[in-house]
Amino acid sequence: VAKGSVETFALVHPAVENGFQGTYAYMDECGLLKGLERNSRACSLAQACGFDGASFHGDVFIGRVRSRPEPTRNASFELADMSSDVSWLRRAPADNAAWKMEMVRINEALEKNALRQQQARTEQPGGGGEEDDGDGDGAGDAPCLDDRERAFWWAQA
Repeated sequence: VAKGSVETFALVHPAVENGFQGTYAYMDECGLLKGLERNSRACSLAQACGFDGASFHGDVFIGRVRSRPEPTRNASFELADMSSDVSWLRRAPADNAAWKMEMVRINEALEKNALRQQQARTEQPGGGGEEDDGDGDGAGDAPCLDDRERAFWWAQA
């Protein structure tokens, strides 16, 4: 029998629009391999959140986190929060579409930044575009920003 661990599936990411509350599904990542039954209720919930074609097998736990103020922590999620007319679920498809658009924008900014860095390296005198050699001498060294800082910085430009 295959062993697995818990997989996390974001039904709704924490964002300003939802009070920084994210709703997640937690399940056995190997449920399908273990031959567990398809969980039609969880699949329907994911579809209501805008995820057509999501497939879950076995038991699925639904929970909520609040990411502001930091640190991220578990938040109350009651049976009533599973009703089809609750606000988080009605907003979920729009919230997820906005999240996806923001991720596209950030990825485009990262790609644009990488292209600019590559162009800057090839335009350096005697450069010719060396890769980051990590020796700190400035020749071929990349800026000391992690991807999130770079994405934020370029997204603001």
